[in-house]
Amino acid sequence: MANTTGKKWGGRQKGTPNKRTEQWNIFAEWMMSDGLVRLKDEMDKLNGREYVNTVKDLMEYFQPKLSRIEQDNNYKTDNIEKLYTILRGIAGIKPKSDQGVGEDDVQGQ
Repeated sequence: MANTTGKKWGGRQKGTPNKRTEQWNIFAEWMMSDGLVRLKDEMDKLNGREYVNTVKDLMEYFQPKLSRIEQDNNYKTDNIEKLYTILRGIAGIKPKSDQGVGEDDVQGQ
């Protein structure tokens, strides 16, 4: 029979964690007590590269990796050229060459 009243029948009551949440809570309690002691003991056994790699792998659980981005240097160069064109126009200065802004222009002005 379908529920057409809009009221909830059966199931968990509000605020009661589901089974998976309950299991994670139990695991977290164990990890914070006995698990950390054992983890420290195991980490103390590692040397050099093994230790560094293990710490690096564990850090992902505390601070997620940032995605790499591609740098676009043309964006800055295009904007600098546009800015110099505007400033030269305001100041009444003609460009030295048709090649655009060079490093001498940027450093000299």
